[in-house]
Amino acid sequence: ADRDWRAPAREAGWRVDAAFERRVHRSLTRHVLVVRRTGDRRDDTGGTDALGDRQAPPGPTR
Repeated sequence: ADRDWRAPAREAGWRVDAAFERRVHRSLTRHVLVVRRTGDRRDDTGGTDALGDRQAPPGPTR
């Protein structure tokens, strides 16, 4: 996004799990939010993507 949308996201019923800022150029900064619907019971063992298809849980790291 072009600005910090944490407060509006929370007001709309989303939980903000993480927020990042990436400076692009001089006064241009991009804001990235990781949000989850409030009350969403899914955990980190797998969720659904934007189309509602199940995602595989994360695999082991080596």
